[in-house]
Amino acid sequence: MNYYPLIWLLFAAILIITFFKIDKKRNKKNSFTFVAFLIMVASLAFLPRQIFGRWNSISELDGKVISEIRLQPSEPDWKVNLVGRDFIITDKKQIDTITQLLRKVEVYSPSHPPRIWETNMVFITTSKDTFKIEVFKSNEYNGTVINALSRWRKDEIGSFLEKVTKYRQPVYSDTTTMKFE
Repeated sequence: MNYYPLIWLLFAAILIITFFKIDKKRNKKNSFTFVAFLIMVASLAFLPRQIFGRWNSISELDGKVISEIRLQPSEPDWKVNLVGRDFIITDKKQIDTITQLLRKVEVYSPSHPPRIWETNMVFITTSKDTFKIEVFKSNEYNGTVINALSRWRKDEIGSFLEKVTKYRQPVYSDTTTMKFE
């Protein structure tokens, strides 16, 4: 359920009550300053993406060539894994698409929704350095979330990973490896 309209309605009601309950002894200028301050605080709380803009969630890999990406089950026998076993992506075009999406993520404040699927994404460079992030997709409202050093969001990567892995439903993990080029 989306609570933002309810919160905005409550906020607007508080502003209206505050504005109309101006005491005759108080200065109207102070009341307007108070209302402006409340509007500013509400804007900061509800607009993190617009304020903080886009980020690079894989900045650790800047200047390095990625040779493969492994999608791994997040936990053995976990019922919301994107893949049941290691899924290796070596196609340069798919790697470039994934890295471009991860370099344009937005700040996200999660509300701990139930997960549709999740996976661990391990980047392996040509120099054999590795970098691991967690990606999970929750219900429609919360979209696809990326956990690296912080929490970000980029919904397009969820649908791209589902297309690459031919995802149909959450799978239980097994111990074999699939390689797709």
